[in-house]
Amino acid sequence: TGKTMTVDNVISETYTEVNYKKGNTEKKISTDKVLDIKYYDVPNSYKNALAFALNGEYENAIASFKLAKEDSNVRSWIKSYSLIEMGKVYQQWGLTDKAKVTDAISTFNEVLTSDPESRFYADILLNLGRSQALAGDLPAATTTFDRLSQEAYDKKLGVIWEARAKIEKANAQLQGKKFGDAERDYRSAMTFATEQAGSATDEILKENLLAIAGRAKQGQGSVMIEKKDYRKAAQFFKDLISDTAAERT
Repeated sequence: TGKTMTVDNVISETYTEVNYKKGNTEKKISTDKVLDIKYYDVPNSYKNALAFALNGEYENAIASFKLAKEDSNVRSWIKSYSLIEMGKVYQQWGLTDKAKVTDAISTFNEVLTSDPESRFYADILLNLGRSQALAGDLPAATTTFDRLSQEAYDKKLGVIWEARAKIEKANAQLQGKKFGDAERDYRSAMTFATEQAGSATDEILKENLLAIAGRAKQGQGSVMIEKKDYRKAAQFFKDLISDTAAERT
C-alpha cells in the first residue's frame, strides 16, 4: 500500500531516483517507488496552461506553458514539465492541424536534450514516437519505439515500457499500412506482454501487461480489417469473443 510523504525540498528527480531533503537530512528514493510528486510553488502560468489544455484552448495553453518555462523565479523542474506538456498539447492539436505535429516532435526532442535523465524519460520517448507516426514518418517512429524498448531494458525503466513500445510500434506499422510488419509486431507484443505477466508478482503490473496483450491480440484483427479481409476478421473476432467468455467462466 502506498503512502504520502511530505518533504521540505525535492532536490532532483531522474528516471532512476528522486533526491529530497527532509529536515537537515538529504535522502533518496527509487523513482519506480514514486507515483507522483506534488510541488507547492507552482506558478500561475503553469496552472493556467493546464486548464487551457484541458479545455482544448491549445493556443492559450502553449503561450502559458512558454511563459511558465521561462520564469526564472520558479524551481528548475518547471522547464521540463512545461516542455513535456507543451509537446502533448501540440500532439493533440496535430490531430486537426498537421503542422502542429512538427512542433510536437521538436518539443519532445528539446526536452530529451535539455533534461536527458527526466523522470518522464520513457513517456517522452513514447510520445515522440507517436508524434512521428502521426506525421507519417514511419521509419523515425519505429526507430524511436525500438529505442524505447531497448533503453527500457538497459536503464531498467520497467517491462511495462518495453511492452508499450512494442505495441506502439505495431500501431505505427498499421497506421503506415505495413500490414505484414504490423501483424508480426502485434504478435511480438502479445507474446512479450503475456510472458512478462506470467512472471509478474505485482498485481497492477500484471493487469497492465495483460491489457496490452489483449490490445495486441485485437490489433491482429485490425490488420485483417485494414487488408479488407473481412471474412477472416469476422471469424477472428468471433473466436476472440468466445475465448474471452470461456476464460471468465
